Amino acid sequence: AAREKILSVERQIAERQLDMKSLMKEKEISEVKLDVQKQAALDYIALLYDEEETFIDLYAEGASTLKLLLADNSVSENLMGREYMAVMEKTGRQVFHELQENYWALQEKEAALLLNQKKLSRLYASLDAEKRMLEETRQSKKELLEQTQGQKEEYERLLEESIRQQLDSALAIQNMKDSIGMI
Repeated sequence: AAREKILSVERQIAERQLDMKSLMKEKEISEVKLDVQKQAALDYIALLYDEEETFIDLYAEGASTLKLLLADNSVSENLMGREYMAVMEKTGRQVFHELQENYWALQEKEAALLLNQKKLSRLYASLDAEKRMLEETRQSKKELLEQTQGQKEEYERLLEESIRQQLDSALAIQNMKDSIGMI
C-alpha cells in the first residue's frame, strides 16, 4: 500500500513537471508576443510623432472646409490625411488592446506556473513523508524480527525441554507401571 502510494505520488510529480514544462513554453511564447506588441506600440508612437506635425494642426479643433482649403497640401491629400489619422487611431487602439491581452495572458501563465510549483512542492513533501513512513515501517519490522528471532530460539529451546521432560515422565511412568506389574 505504501509503495503504491509512493508510485502514485511519483506519477503525479512527473505529470506536474510535464505541465510545468508546457506552461514554461507557453510563457516564453507569451513573452515573445508581448515583446513584439511592445515594439509595435513603440513603432506606432514613433510614427505618430513623425506624422503629428503634418496633420495635427489641420485636425486639432476639427477639420473645417476653410482649413482644408487654406492648408498647404491639396484638399484630397488633406482628406486622405484625415482618413489616415483615423486608420492610425484604430490601429493604435488595436495595438494597445493586443498588448494588454498579451500582458494578461502572460500574467495568467505566471500564476498557473506559481500554482503548479506550489502543488509540486506539496507533492515532493508528500513523497518524502511516504518514504520516511515506509522506512520507519521497514525499520520497525526489522527490529521486531530481531526481537522475535531471539524469542523463537528461546521458545524452541523450551519446547525441546518440555518434550524431553514429557519423554522422561513417560519413561518414569512406564517404569513405575513395570515395577507395579512385578509386584
